[in-house]
Amino acid sequence: MLLNNLFPVLILEALDAVQRYHWYDKSNEDMNLIHADFQIGGGHFVVEFKNLYYNGPLWTIAFLRNGTFDLTGTGDAQKVMATVMAIIREFIRERNPRMISFEGKNMEQSRNKLYPRLMRMLNSEFPQFTTAPVKIGGKYTTYSAEREPDPIVVAPPKPVEQLPPMTADEWDEMEEWLAQNSRR
Repeated sequence: MLLNNLFPVLILEALDAVQRYHWYDKSNEDMNLIHADFQIGGGHFVVEFKNLYYNGPLWTIAFLRNGTFDLTGTGDAQKVMATVMAIIREFIRERNPRMISFEGKNMEQSRNKLYPRLMRMLNSEFPQFTTAPVKIGGKYTTYSAEREPDPIVVAPPKPVEQLPPMTADEWDEMEEWLAQNSRR
């Protein structure tokens, strides 16, 4: 029972452990690629946001330590997760993605327990997102969330320009032209 009362305090302490991070935009004509990196101890961490279809709705999120997607095992899980969450929150506030997604290898049970919790935390802070059902594939489990698309704003039609009425001479010219061209 004591541990249950302590759990929220431990979470708050963990979220106060955000490390300094730096943003990099490596987008090109084929895709958007943005990442933030930070250091903890001897580890270089990267949170990568990739949009493969350039301005498409889906942004995938990946976590790397020292260039690998493998589990970190640094012992600084609180600092790592607090910083990762701060980066994801900032990305969502700044980019307002329509869909976000990340994957965990099926054999990595610790990530597959953590990711649903992360999605719930993000959903509580960003209620415009709806968490999609978890997709379990051959090697990976995918976690995703989606928000409603932005409404399409249609510009009102331009008013029709009112022309001045035709003069008697203009009517005569028109009738003459019609008479000449209708005989052909």
